[in-house]
Amino acid sequence: MMLVCGLLAQSATTLSAQTTMGTMPPGVSNGEALRPDLEQTYASWRKAMAEGDARTWQNVTATSRQVELRNRVISEKQPWPGTFFQGILPGPDIKSLRALQIFVKGPTASAVYFGKADFGVSDSSAITDNFIVLRYLQEAGVWKFDNLRVVKFGTDPELVQQVLQGDFTFLQGPEFQPSGVMPAVAKVVAPPDYLGELWITAVGCSIDVEINGQHRTRLEGGSGKELIIGGLKEGANTVTVKIKEEPDDNTGGNPQLEIGIYGARDAREPATRYFHFKLPTGTPLPPSLQNQFLVGTRATNPR
Repeated sequence: MMLVCGLLAQSATTLSAQTTMGTMPPGVSNGEALRPDLEQTYASWRKAMAEGDARTWQNVTATSRQVELRNRVISEKQPWPGTFFQGILPGPDIKSLRALQIFVKGPTASAVYFGKADFGVSDSSAITDNFIVLRYLQEAGVWKFDNLRVVKFGTDPELVQQVLQGDFTFLQGPEFQPSGVMPAVAKVVAPPDYLGELWITAVGCSIDVEINGQHRTRLEGGSGKELIIGGLKEGANTVTVKIKEEPDDNTGGNPQLEIGIYGARDAREPATRYFHFKLPTGTPLPPSLQNQFLVGTRATNPR
């Protein structure tokens, strides 16, 4: 089975055995003519990452990705851009990989490679074959690098044979295709007073959370925690939650919803819980929540 970032994707055993690229997905074109430009952009991005060259990195990286990464570093109360390059590994050298296909859809593109991608974190003898997908966005007529994804397929011999025979029909899967949609550029956040972390459990429902008009997240069942983009500020903060019930046989008709917001002046201090909501057992889900909570010396720690 093919895995993308730990999530089940497409089974290689269900793919048809053909020897041509086949029909392109709707709206997608062959971008082979762009290969020199895209690969030069990636090479510049990779070199900038390795050397900590912020100016070049900004010139070749998509604006939406720049802002997203900057906001995350600032929300961690770390200096930008210096901290970003510390301990960050550059992408693999694609010259050692087999180039498979370039897809273009509107202002988005993806370039797919196959082989033993060396990120410099493993013994070279332990590196296995995988797919590498490089994604690009077009801004003012110029292609900028967006991100890199590793698509793992395990040890499926049929899929390896397809690649060796030049059968790339499986590349029509969504994990390889460009979206065709330019992502929105987030609002640039200011350095926060407090680091913030959001904890959520949502079973039998999906929720959309917004904190201080800056951090937005969606959870469709399950639980997790994440850094709050924009952090928390001294004094009044706001949280808005939109809730939708999603039938779940495991809840017995009793959905579970719990939300906690924690903050600390810096990463060395213990975190304080500044907001807490837990749906009482047997209580119907409200359609939404909107609360103001205090952070800092005037706050009362909620139980």
